[in-house]
Parts: sequence; structure tokens; C-alpha cells
Amino acid sequence: MAQPSDGDIDTVIAFTEFSDRNLIASALKAKNNNVTQVVNEILDDRTRFISTYGWDEKAFNAPREGTPNPSFVVHPADDGQVLQGVDPGFYQGQMGAPSRPPSRTNNRSPLSRLVDITSDSPGEAPYNSLDGMMSNQDLGSAMVPTSMEQEDAELQQAIAASVATSNIQSPQPQPQESGVSDAETGLPHFGPTNRTDYNQNEWAMITLNHDKPEPDPSRRKREAGVPAFLRCRAENSWETHRVGAILTILHSIPAARNAFLRLGGPAPHKYGQHPEWWKGKPILPAAVQETHDAGNLASSDESKPKWSEELHRLMAFLDSTERSYGTADVLADAAPEGQLSGTDSERDFFTFLLAYFCSDTESFETLRPLITTCELASVQDDEAPTSHCDNFGMLDFLHSKEQLVTAESLYSVWDRMFYMDYRGWAGREEGATCALITGQADVLTMRFAHDDGLPKRIDIPEVFYLDRYLLANRAEISKIQRQALVLAQALVRAEKAQLRVTLVVDPTTEKEVDRIQLNKAAIAQVKTKRALIKQWALWRMHQEEKERTGEEPQILLPPDTPDDEINWTEEEMKPLKFYDAKVLQLEDELARVEEELFAINCERDKVIAAIRELERRLTVPDEQLGFTPQAAYSLRGVSNSVEVFYVCLPAEQDLMQLDEADSSTKPADQWWKLGYVANDDDPIKSEMTTYEKVMEEACGPGSKPILIYASENAMGEKPDPLSEALQAS
Repeated sequence: MAQPSDGDIDTVIAFTEFSDRNLIASALKAKNNNVTQVVNEILDDRTRFISTYGWDEKAFNAPREGTPNPSFVVHPADDGQVLQGVDPGFYQGQMGAPSRPPSRTNNRSPLSRLVDITSDSPGEAPYNSLDGMMSNQDLGSAMVPTSMEQEDAELQQAIAASVATSNIQSPQPQPQESGVSDAETGLPHFGPTNRTDYNQNEWAMITLNHDKPEPDPSRRKREAGVPAFLRCRAENSWETHRVGAILTILHSIPAARNAFLRLGGPAPHKYGQHPEWWKGKPILPAAVQETHDAGNLASSDESKPKWSEELHRLMAFLDSTERSYGTADVLADAAPEGQLSGTDSERDFFTFLLAYFCSDTESFETLRPLITTCELASVQDDEAPTSHCDNFGMLDFLHSKEQLVTAESLYSVWDRMFYMDYRGWAGREEGATCALITGQADVLTMRFAHDDGLPKRIDIPEVFYLDRYLLANRAEISKIQRQALVLAQALVRAEKAQLRVTLVVDPTTEKEVDRIQLNKAAIAQVKTKRALIKQWALWRMHQEEKERTGEEPQILLPPDTPDDEINWTEEEMKPLKFYDAKVLQLEDELARVEEELFAINCERDKVIAAIRELERRLTVPDEQLGFTPQAAYSLRGVSNSVEVFYVCLPAEQDLMQLDEADSSTKPADQWWKLGYVANDDDPIKSEMTTYEKVMEEACGPGSKPILIYASENAMGEKPDPLSEALQAS
């Protein structure tokens, strides 16, 4: 087998960002240098990939005694994926030695035995495109009966003996044949692999049908007034995406729709057609399609449509389709010329837009409504020039779970992205910088990208004001940050005071523990000891009464008997007084700590309230400053999952007649829940909903929403008419 080339290893690293070259080389060698299979294995389960192709020294380096690993692992029969043989990767990553030896090496897999069956004669070395040439020596060893064959023979003998003793005539079963059956004769046919493409389901040992049937045509028909949408048809976790949801939401924003239709230079004379394009079949350029029709294979790049033209098709589809849904899978799998796709299709989409944005003046002006430009600015010196210009189409929130826990609103999250880190700032104010928006886009797209999602519900406003981050408000923004720095330092002091009051070292364990909890536990323990003395005194009185009367008392004194009704002895009163004094001492200490902590918490709450009020600055009207926010953006869509998303549309707007929309009137907005849930009885989801339900369903704890906002200018722009080529496609 050929050794993996450095180019193949570099390709795997580029797609997966997995840098262990030796491990990748071992996997490529095991997969016959199939780069695609290795990439898919890494993306699907990196831990399993490492355990499969790596070498684990744990079982050999473990100590003789006290190891938590079992001395052996009980295994069932060999992996069913390799019948009558041993899966080479079966024992990789196991914690202990197998409980039984591997099966005999001459128990060949069905695929290798198929080579023997299809041989023309015993003396010839059979040829198979998958296994290559077999030597005569290999052929001879293949004729040796295997243990499974022996078991089959013994089974047939037992059946024959049973039939003979019962005098029942039983026909002999026909032997099983291997190979590909001819459609007309039903006979097996074998031959060389001379086709360029084979149906995997025809050649698979076990055919699997992953495609779920589409709903009936009547259900797929788009109803009047109901928006069409783009779904994701991919099922593998590394292929799923929300590009369709993003495009559907952006299509509802006229400025974004127009930008997409104008992108990519002059429109072609025709966009082509394909009856299953709406299901994800690509429409290839005519020259490439002719090459395919002639039976020649084109390169992977040539087998994909032009990226900008596919974007045009999707906009036209959402404009005027009579179908309920289509798909953006083709666009998600494609890339503009000179660009490479990564593993994050949503991020790739905006990366490609940025590449267009920076390529030429025309694309810059076309995509200006979708791209935001920001620069770094000094917090101390408002006159200092800005630096480090950057652009983004989608803002990724990569905050940790601990950071998101303290966030109360979307503005808190933006502050952590654009403003200085007050809590972590240890230097002088002169060195602090913040990011300010110098190029304001009309559409804002943002995504919560943390793997665990939101740790709690945060306030996501229906109208978001960008004034808080614009360069035009630099002076007020610098003042906000200087005040926030003072408040953050006060908050840190309050938290340190909390720790100083509440933490104490436990003398028994020498570990820090909560003083309040420790005091409460000590009080409970002392009261338990006092209760034992009281129970003993009650029992003593019971026994004395029994001795005095000579019979068992009819009434037992309950545990809650008042202390003044008990005849205490001197031996009982001494520890009783000690425990009573100890409880009073501990309760006094607890009250003092709680009182001090209450005062600290009051100061801390005042600081937090001031911080929350500061977070509202430049987002609400302020009479004292004489300021009213102007850069308003309304929430137009939310996508939390691959299956379902939400879009806000003008209720009276007919999306099938976008080019005739009257921009002088502003109809009321209506939220829609759209999507395709394949496992539901009715998979197509298109129902009206409300902003409150959207927040509840898509922005709660654990969610990872994509939020899209648009300005009034973006929503008020007149939609461009479709070109004749798009109308004819």
C-alpha cells in the first residue's frame, strides 16, 4: 500500500484543524489514502478517531495493584461489520485485555471470499478492483475450510440426521449465490469496474435508505400569504447548517435581497433549470453539464454552480415559488472562485461576502448594507486617531459560560465585545482601548457560538440601538467606559469583602469553607447533643416513675416537654448549660456575619444597579443629556436550530409580488415559525407566532440563536425586479 503523501496529510489538517500528522498518516494508510473518509471520521467523533488510530499505553503503564482498570474486558462475538473475522480497530482504545482471543485469521470476510467465488478457475489468480491481484498461494489458502464453514457442515449433518429419523422428506436448499443479479435474467453477473459512477445502495452489503419521503404534492404547495423557506436536507452533524434560515430571513429584508441579486457582476443570459434543483440537485454550467453527459468526470470545483448565480436563484425562488420550501444545500457546499470552504457553512457564507466586499468598488457598494466596519479607539484621548480597521458580516459571540452568566441583555454581550474589559483591567486608564463602528451597516447578523449555548435567559430587545457603539458618539462612549471602570472596581472590592467575611479555614481539613454554613452546621450539632441529654433525662424520669409505682407508666413524656417540667440532675445540668451557652455564642457570631454580609450585599447591589443603568445609556432617551437614540434596528429573524426558525414579515405584504410592493405604506409586522421537522407526521412548519413565543422557544437556556436585525432604511428600500433570465428559470 502506498504511503500517504504530505499533500494528503496537509489537506486533512486544513479541513479539520487536527494537527497530529502521525495519527493522520496511520488513518490514511488504513483507509487506502481516502482523504474524504478520514476527514469525515475526525469531524464526526475526534475522540473515537484518536482512540482508533492511536496507541494507548494505559493498560501497560498501570500499577500492579490499586488500578481502576479491569484486568480484562468481556467482549461479545466479533464485530458484525466484519462477519466471521476480526475488526482491526475493535480493540483500539479498550481499557483492559480482551477476555477471549481473536477469531482465527482464516475466517475471511465476505468481501474477500467473494474474490474466490468469482474466480474463473482454481489455477488463476482472481482479479477484483477492490482487492487487487491474489497470488496462487493466497488462493490455495482460501480453499481451506473455515470454522464457520465447518459449523455450517455440521449443522447440515444434524438436520439431515433429524430428517432421516423422522421419515420426513425435505428438499435440499439451493446454495446461496454472490454477485450482482441481472435485472432481466436474475442471474449473477460479474465484470470489471468500467463505470464512472456506481449507486452505493446497489453495492452496499446492507442497503440503507436515509432519505425520508417528501410530503404529498398538495402539502408541498405554497398557500397564499404563507412565506416559502429554505431548509437543510443534510443529516450528518458535520454537514448540517442554518444557511437556508439565514437566507430566508435576509430575503425578507429588501436591502439584503437587492444586494444578493446585484452581487457577482453582469447577470447571465440564462440560469439553467433542473427538475430537482429545489431538492438540492445542482444546476451546472452548460459546458460542465455537457462533459457530464458525455461520461467524463469534471473536477470537484467544476461540478458545483457559480456561487453568486446560485444565490440569485435562491432569491428568485423565495420571491415567486409555488412550493412551500426549497434548500440552500447547494450554496452551502459551493464557494466563490478562489475561496475555500471550511467546516462552518454559516461562517463561510459571510466570509465569502467579505471577500466580495474587499474585492472591488462595485461589490463594496453592493454589500455595504450587510458589512459593518469598526476600528480601535483610545478610551482616554477622544482626539487620538483610530486604528486597526476590521469588517464583519456576522458577529460571533464567543464568550465563556461564566461571562454570559453575568450578562443581563444583548447590550451586555455587545459591551464585552466592543468595550474594554473592566473587571480584568489591571493597568492604567491611558492604555485602555475600545472598538467603535466607523462603517454602519443596515443589517446586523450576530450568533451565539458557545458550545453549551446560553446559560440563562437574557433580554433580547425587539428594537436594538447601535448608537452605543458608533464613532459619532465617541466622547459619550468614553465617559461611559470611564464610569464603568470605576463601578467595576467597586464591584470587585465588594466581592472581595464578601469572601473575606464568609470564607474561613476549617481547622480539621485546612480547607476554605463558608463561615455561615459552618456556623449553622455547628449550631445544629450542638443542639443535637443537647437533645440527647434531654432524651436521657426523660428516660430517667420514666424509669424512676416505674420503680416508684411498680408498673409501666401509662403516659410517656414527649421529646418537646418544656425544660422547666423536667427534674434535672446536677450531672445533666452541667453539660446542658455548656451547650446552651455554646449555641448562644454561635448564633451571635452567625448574626454578626450575616449583618456584615447584608451591608456588603447592599453596597454590591447598588453598584450592580448603577452598572445596569449605565448599560442603558445611549439606548434609551435621556432628557438630562438631551439625547435620543437614532440608530434603531428591528429584530427580523431568529434561528436556533437546523430544523425550525422564525422570521418577521409585514403581514399585508405578498412575497410573490415583491416587485410591486408599495414602499409608502408600512404594514404591521407578523412573526412566522417556519421549518421542516422530518420525523414529525406533518414535517412542514409554517404558522404565525408572536415575539414573546419566539423569545421563549428560541432564546432560552441552552439555545444558540442567530439574530438578524435591520434598520428602517433596509426595510424601506424598494425591491429590485427580477431579471428576465431569473424569471425564465
